[in-house]
Amino acid sequence: RAALAAGREDGRKVIDAPLDNAVQINYTIDKGPQHEINDVRIQGNHYFSTSEIKARMKVRAKGTFKKGTFSPQLLEQDRLNLIAMYQKAGFEATTINANTTEVKSHEIDITVSIEEGQQLPIEILTFEGNVVVPESEIRERSGIREGETYTPVLVETARNAITSMYYAKGFPDV
Repeated sequence: RAALAAGREDGRKVIDAPLDNAVQINYTIDKGPQHEINDVRIQGNHYFSTSEIKARMKVRAKGTFKKGTFSPQLLEQDRLNLIAMYQKAGFEATTINANTTEVKSHEIDITVSIEEGQQLPIEILTFEGNVVVPESEIRERSGIREGETYTPVLVETARNAITSMYYAKGFPDV
């Protein structure tokens, strides 16, 4: 207890409280300098331009009016947002890695490596379970055409259009 009351080199200091069975602990925190982003590089992108990708990112290199302070959480959020952006464009197997390299004391470069994968075309489009509406009408309402690139948004939009069509025809339980 005497050693604790004297304080410690790691910034922690213990002060005895008025009660015999209580101890108060105070921490002195020295955050030190923050890492600044020197440069953000994008590699492996073909479908989206580098400027389109950087416009979607929150981490940015320092500039005239920007500090460019590094945050691992923001970089991870950017990585996940970019994966979602590629998936919405029909790239289901996109992988994105973001690596940091310290170039000077407290200055880092970020490299975002993208493996886009392939877009998946819709080869065959079938509708099952329909006995009321002509398939040609369903195809027209869906807005999907064979040969188009598969995207989750395209399929969801088609599903909503077909469901609305059935509701309008008096079939609420589609």
